[in-house]
Amino acid sequence: MTMPAGDPRNRNGPMYLLLAVIAGLLGWQAWLAHRAGPHLATGTTYQAVLLTTGEAYYGRLRAGRPSFLELVDVYYVKRHTDGDRTSVSLVKRGAEWHGPDRMYVNTAQVLLIEPVAAESTIGLAIAAHEGDGGEPGEIPLE
Repeated sequence: MTMPAGDPRNRNGPMYLLLAVIAGLLGWQAWLAHRAGPHLATGTTYQAVLLTTGEAYYGRLRAGRPSFLELVDVYYVKRHTDGDRTSVSLVKRGAEWHGPDRMYVNTAQVLLIEPVAAESTIGLAIAAHEGDGGEPGEIPLE
């Protein structure tokens, strides 16, 4: 049964249709954002990821899985102690026994994420390492 055009019950139909379309678009946008995973644009090639455990990793963030960040080309700082002399080096992941080429970090364990400036000590060490072929291993830091 159709209602006459002047019937007061027919006034809200277009408004309900508009609300349904908006709700559908918002749901679609939320699904796309969830599917893409976390996206961070820091304006630099590498990012520093500090975990709640106190560990810090340096790498390229990619869209990960829900609740996880994917970090590739991963580096970390290793301390060496020889008597009363301490030195540090940057280690590229991949030299470990299991040869990891990436890591997935639970977002619940991330304390902060910061950009790594190209002219910083870490940024310069990574650039020098990549210029030498980028094989996994230790890179002395000064």
